[in-house]
Amino acid sequence: MIDAWAIDRLKDAVGPKGWLESEDRKAPFLDDERGLYHGAAPLVLRPASTGEVSRIVRICAGSGIGIVPQGGNTGYCGGSIPGDAGDEIVLSLGRMNRIRDIDPLNYTIAVEAGCVLADIQDAAKEADRLFPLSLAAEGTCQIGGNLSTNAGGTAVVRYGNARDLVLGLEAVLPSGEIWNGLKRLRKDSTGYDLKHLFLGAEGTLGIVTAAVCKLFPVPRETCTAMIAVRDPLAATEMLAGLRAASSDAVTSFEYIHRNCLDMVFEHIPDTADPFEDAYDHYALAEMATGRDDGILRGVVEDALPRLRGLTVIVDHPAHLPFFGSYPNEAPPGVIRLQSGRAAKGVVRESEGGGTIAGARVCAFWRNPGVFGAFGATRRC
Repeated sequence: MIDAWAIDRLKDAVGPKGWLESEDRKAPFLDDERGLYHGAAPLVLRPASTGEVSRIVRICAGSGIGIVPQGGNTGYCGGSIPGDAGDEIVLSLGRMNRIRDIDPLNYTIAVEAGCVLADIQDAAKEADRLFPLSLAAEGTCQIGGNLSTNAGGTAVVRYGNARDLVLGLEAVLPSGEIWNGLKRLRKDSTGYDLKHLFLGAEGTLGIVTAAVCKLFPVPRETCTAMIAVRDPLAATEMLAGLRAASSDAVTSFEYIHRNCLDMVFEHIPDTADPFEDAYDHYALAEMATGRDDGILRGVVEDALPRLRGLTVIVDHPAHLPFFGSYPNEAPPGVIRLQSGRAAKGVVRESEGGGTIAGARVCAFWRNPGVFGAFGATRRC
């Protein structure tokens, strides 16, 4: 148990608005997203500044009190939940939610650890910029947790993991000292890059309190294809070929086994098989470009039949997985590749002789952010 005098000092460190002690108010911070993990803590601290985090850590370090940093508490592994002994405190960063500044010219945004990921995306969008980290919990998860777990998301193929999106970092060390590494430089060869000690460390080496993150140009055209492939190797070859053909415009690429689709159809209403026939292996690919001249889809259509000697066959009608069944009319933004168009060249044999019936394309989407839309509306 934690001594009462230490509890009082921790309360003083954050002020009357910065702590929770009653069981009902602590409850959301002591249970995980799935209800599998349940912890105990005499106090939940909610600091409003880096200075308050520093004071908390100094007190806990001097008193031997364990600290469990917590962001949006959206994880499925129980890492943000304290043990059941009651000898730790929860440090929630949710009140530290300011966007400190945004620099469209330098393509950077400085944010505090408690900023919700979707709010950062929206702030970037208002400045006509893109913050590409996107995942299912983006309406609830916080950037501090994303960085501390080196989150991946849907766009790793193009933009990398969370650590690849960080230029500078601010963190509170186990001693309570504040390390300020909030740099905005892209070309920086001045010695150790200490921020990487904290990115992915899950709070074990320090508590992330703020970050300077990279922004990118907003895609003007997005092209998404659902493809049935021969086997996992063919999916890998498809990814490599699409990257080369599109000048590395692939933003997302997901391999999907048939078992996954069967589970979706069984448990999620109003979903339908993307093809008339069932296949064992699929790939969902998204490409994006800053151009808005419609060239991207043509590049993809031309590239798919040539990849590794595969023959691409366009199914008609197309039913799209996860987005419901559309027997008569596709929703706005969805473009079906009709069999009539296939006769004009969308479907053709590869050059050089024999073909392998290894890939089938279901449909293309032109609306931006299909992966993001899926992640924002459904959790898997």
